[in-house]
Amino acid sequence: MAVAISKICDPHLYRLNDAIQTAKSVNLASPDFELDLGRFLQARGASGPAAWPTVSRGLDILAGIVDESRLIAVLRPFLGSGDPQLIAKCVLLLGRKGCGVAWINGIMDETDGGIRASLIEALWKRKEPEVELVLRSALKDSHPRVAANAVYGLYLLGIDGYVALGSESRSTTWVNKVMNETDDRTRANLIESLWKRKDPEIELVLRSAVKDPYPRVAANAVHGLRLLGIDAWKDGLEWLVGNQDAAFRRSGIWVLKWSSAPDSSARIKPLIRDADPGVRRAAFDAIRHLREHGSHKTRAKAAPSAAT
Repeated sequence: MAVAISKICDPHLYRLNDAIQTAKSVNLASPDFELDLGRFLQARGASGPAAWPTVSRGLDILAGIVDESRLIAVLRPFLGSGDPQLIAKCVLLLGRKGCGVAWINGIMDETDGGIRASLIEALWKRKEPEVELVLRSALKDSHPRVAANAVYGLYLLGIDGYVALGSESRSTTWVNKVMNETDDRTRANLIESLWKRKDPEIELVLRSAVKDPYPRVAANAVHGLRLLGIDAWKDGLEWLVGNQDAAFRRSGIWVLKWSSAPDSSARIKPLIRDADPGVRRAAFDAIRHLREHGSHKTRAKAAPSAAT
């Protein structure tokens, strides 16, 4: 069984949904599977950082097969592990399952900023009025990733989280502090939440973020400049589509796909012959989308991560 579990938890062998479905089938056939999976993950969690991708995927699977009413009991050994990364992952999974406000407030009293940031991320798209209050309160958190996640969470609810920060916190100093975060997704989400803001200081942030080392950050910045009508987006686009890194070229295709430029399809077509299969696939998908919908008729979604 241990070999089967190690394969199911290997993110290189299974997509998450496929892994969960496989685990559900095994769980039906073997009543001890859930217990074995928990033991396997506890052992791997103690074996060091190299095992983290397997442990993280295994926890996703565990959350996918365990009844919601029992999930907190199943994850309790991990919550008490003392490992901030492991605890943060469990908090993320529990927050997505709709844990109550009392539990949420208890987690927000945690001293570890990574755990609080994971909880705020887990609340994205939850629409209860109490959740909005938690997000607004988290804007004042001293940890930049917590506050940035709260800004993005409010943005997803249709609320301008940057304005909600208040004049004391709303400054380029705060934004630059977040943009110095090593977490790529935090930076990308912050840039997305600043789309359409016309503050001069935001334009400077977007211009700087165009050369971010993470493709999704750069693409979000280029798209933001385009939404503001700032010609610098064209130079940013050239930098993306001409980049030696295939992930940046894919992000450039995303910008063209969602732009209102009449020559988007023509600009994408040469990338159909790109050496990278992921770039070629993204180019085909974008051209098909433009033919079916027209770039001016659809609202942009978040830029792809480097992995797509």
